[in-house]
Amino acid sequence: MPSNKKRPLTRSTQGAKGTRQEILKVQEGQHAIDAVFSNADLISHIQSFLPAYKLRGQHAVGNVSKKFHAAQTTNNKLNSISLSDVVRTCRSSDDVRNIFNDKTLFQQLNWQAMLEILSYHPEVALRLLNEPKWLSNQDTCILSSKNEVLGVSLLKSLSCRRLNDNEIAKIGSDCPALAMRILNDPSLRSKMSITALTQLGKKQLDVAKKMLTDTDFRTRLQGNNLAILGYSHLEVAKLILADKELRLKMSFHDLVSICSNHPQLALAMLKESDFSAQLNSCYISMICEKHGSIALSVLQNDDLLLNLELSWVCIIASQDPHVARKILETFHSTLTGDDLANLGHQHFGIAKLILNNAQFREKLKGEHLARLGCANLAIAREILNDENLRQRLGRLELIILCNLPGATIMILDIPELFNTLTEDDLDYIRSKDFPLVNDHILSKLAGKVFLTYEEERLMKHLVTDVYKFKGICNLVQKVLNEEAKQIFAKKARI
Repeated sequence: MPSNKKRPLTRSTQGAKGTRQEILKVQEGQHAIDAVFSNADLISHIQSFLPAYKLRGQHAVGNVSKKFHAAQTTNNKLNSISLSDVVRTCRSSDDVRNIFNDKTLFQQLNWQAMLEILSYHPEVALRLLNEPKWLSNQDTCILSSKNEVLGVSLLKSLSCRRLNDNEIAKIGSDCPALAMRILNDPSLRSKMSITALTQLGKKQLDVAKKMLTDTDFRTRLQGNNLAILGYSHLEVAKLILADKELRLKMSFHDLVSICSNHPQLALAMLKESDFSAQLNSCYISMICEKHGSIALSVLQNDDLLLNLELSWVCIIASQDPHVARKILETFHSTLTGDDLANLGHQHFGIAKLILNNAQFREKLKGEHLARLGCANLAIAREILNDENLRQRLGRLELIILCNLPGATIMILDIPELFNTLTEDDLDYIRSKDFPLVNDHILSKLAGKVFLTYEEERLMKHLVTDVYKFKGICNLVQKVLNEEAKQIFAKKARI
């Protein structure tokens, strides 16, 4: 008969039990991870802490996981990351390398954006500063503005003598130490107008605060200068509004301008009867322009709505896609082309809705189409691919669309549009220095012996600067490659 006695645990059975427990722990951990990554809002929150170049381009986190991609596309803020956001979040040499190693991002950089980014890589910036044939005064200031050593060197050099006050302000705009050095240097300070000093204070909080307390500056400051400083810094705005002497210098327009950038101040001021009684459509629009929450509160305020025409309601409603959609449905037949452009220019979904509606399409002129397309390449492509719509575009509207590299290529490739552009227009496109456009032009002309009329114009106006641009790019890539080799060699020695 089999024994009922419990069999003692052997080493193998104990090991199996331990393995099962480990598996269960791993499974529990996996379930927890799955729970986290199934929460789109949580993923979006995590992504919001990443630098912008991690959300756009070849190496974007959305390319790693479908859930990451879905979370980003459903979040309006994360899904509308712009090139200026990429530049703004670049803060170190590592960021510079990551951006330049992303082929998709690199192709979208124009000359200005490239310099802004490279200013965070001192070695590259120094190499470029030693190649003055490629740089204007403005370029020199941009490259020197992020690094205190380079900035101080420029301020002490003979080159500083040829800089105007706005260019000197540019040097200190991104580095607090440089900004205060400029403010405390009598020779530099005396050279600068109150307008240039205001631009410096606009970027640097400590400079702005000192301008409010320094007797000399307080005397020179006018209402428009105070409006700029208050608009730029909430702390400064509160100081100005609490100072009777400074507040008396400002017009009502200056006061509205300050409030328009600070929702908490705007909401407080809207509750003051003296303030709200002076508001007209233009001022209400200024306050609502950047803040959807204030736009909603205004649209729910019957007293304020009495002062608003439909065109201004559309401008205010454009801050929120849900409100914009409601306006489209409610005032369907009375909306003008201007109204439609105002409602749709900030939101892809609203612009798409307008283009897909036959009644709305008939109301759109070239200027309205340019507004809808200039903020989104997909909308611009839809307009340029539609023969009926693109016939409404004049040269000014085409130039507006040329702010998008992808749209520029389409315009250069469609003879009827390209021939609309003047020589000045082509010079403007050249000034953009989009690598994506430059590469397209070179590949288009490569190996050609006989050029068409359009290709001759391209060669004359654009190709010379393309080669200059490529020379800069090659130098930058060389420095970055040398640096990468040095880093690799150090790691190998360790």
